[in-house]
Amino acid sequence: MRRVNFKRGVLDRIAHRLGIDPNYVNNDHVAAWTSMVNDCVLAGFEYWQWPELEIAEERAFRAIWNSKRQFNAGDELFYIPTASYYKATGTPPVGTAPTNGTYFAATTIVNRFIAYDQPGKRPIDQAIGVYYGDPNTNCMFGVKFYPSQNGVQLNGYGGPTAFLKYRIKPPQFTSQPWDSATAYAKNDLVYFNDDGECYQAVTANKNQSPSAVPANWRRQDTPEFLAPYVAYRVAGEACDDAINANRWTSAAEDSLITKVNKLLEQGERHQYKIRRPYRYYGWPLGTSGFFWSVSPPWTSDVAVLTLTDQDDPYAEDTNTMLEDGLTMIQSGNAYVDVVFQSWTGGPAYSIDELLVQNFVDVPPLQIFPTTLVNQNASGFRCLLSGAPDNNNYYLKWRVVP
Repeated sequence: MRRVNFKRGVLDRIAHRLGIDPNYVNNDHVAAWTSMVNDCVLAGFEYWQWPELEIAEERAFRAIWNSKRQFNAGDELFYIPTASYYKATGTPPVGTAPTNGTYFAATTIVNRFIAYDQPGKRPIDQAIGVYYGDPNTNCMFGVKFYPSQNGVQLNGYGGPTAFLKYRIKPPQFTSQPWDSATAYAKNDLVYFNDDGECYQAVTANKNQSPSAVPANWRRQDTPEFLAPYVAYRVAGEACDDAINANRWTSAAEDSLITKVNKLLEQGERHQYKIRRPYRYYGWPLGTSGFFWSVSPPWTSDVAVLTLTDQDDPYAEDTNTMLEDGLTMIQSGNAYVDVVFQSWTGGPAYSIDELLVQNFVDVPPLQIFPTTLVNQNASGFRCLLSGAPDNNNYYLKWRVVP
């Protein structure tokens, strides 16, 4: 997907249309515009079947096993090396392969569905088609599907995986500036003034900017083809002058119509309507509600083609075994006790990050971690090089398998 910078491609355009110098835009302007930007992005996503917003990829019907993901008793999962499904009979140590009969048993998946927020995979906004093979490389028959409380529900298909064509979720934007003194939770949104982009926290962090520690943040992509529409539409809604408001609103609609016409000229066929789902009453719709989606016969020689056990960089629910946090160090103590909240991986974990932070005192005392003691499945004690003289010191930590 082609993208533009959020500030230059959207906010500055809005300011120009409203007769405001972008260099003098205040926080109140940006806060008001950003809430409208999110509404307009959603409207733009739903306006047409935009190819740049669609992905076709192979999906399993349960979470895919990998060596960093924690599974608990009763969880069902897909194991790529055997192209089979397993059910956890207990809570295995992280990294235990499903072929280990002590913790897993082979199972048959009867209820085939693809969750909208499948662990380790990009979230699904709307399913467009389900196929038994890659629709990008071959003309494939469709598989009957319909939306359910589980996600994308499949009917009459027996393969281990299927190819899903779907529209990605619209990005979310914010005017809340990144602040070095704020402790951010996973999925928090910030606006980073240094580059004019919005970011979503991939993991909890503090004083780790998107430019300094990019691994902790995911940029919210602004689609290039939607930027003019969003800028015109927001300018129309924010404008106090009725004539200019109508002018910008009409320009917004025209910008989308122009792009739709370009797609039609290149041979695109509109296959679905979001506001008014197409119905053909001459044929029985069946359970799926899509008469054209016909399930082909499945044969056991169909193998997993493209799946990997690596998490998608746009996945919001990775379900990977990891825990991190900030624990306050009590004044006068040359140690700090860390207590886990959700860790279930046992005592055999590794310390991925460990440092002492103080964002209040200038300069802070030079205190650093030295030794871990009492390491167990519930937490650990970290000995320090010295004792703080107040409660402004925190231990930032992260544990992984």
